[in-house]
Amino acid sequence: MGNNSLSNTEKNLRSIAKRYENVKYSVGLAVLFLMNGASAFSNTNAVQESERQKEVAKDSQAEKTVVKEAKSEKKESSQKLKASWVICNLELMICIAIFLLHLKLK
Repeated sequence: MGNNSLSNTEKNLRSIAKRYENVKYSVGLAVLFLMNGASAFSNTNAVQESERQKEVAKDSQAEKTVVKEAKSEKKESSQKLKASWVICNLELMICIAIFLLHLKLK
């Protein structure tokens, strides 16, 4: 008898879920329905889900910002490194030129 009752409840729940376009039947929904009853379809759950999605989007945006800043810092440090490398090369070339001039003068 218990199994038949559960089967009927599942069928009824599936038919109710079909009436709502944003509700998809799942085992999780069945458990939620068994725990909360009809309030499983209430707007409160939709509002909580909406708030959770907003938080996820906000966290995602924050992560994107951090990644963007890190890329910017990497690019800036790379440019500084290249500039210092050029300066070192110029200094080395000047030292070599001075050394060669010194050798010619002897």
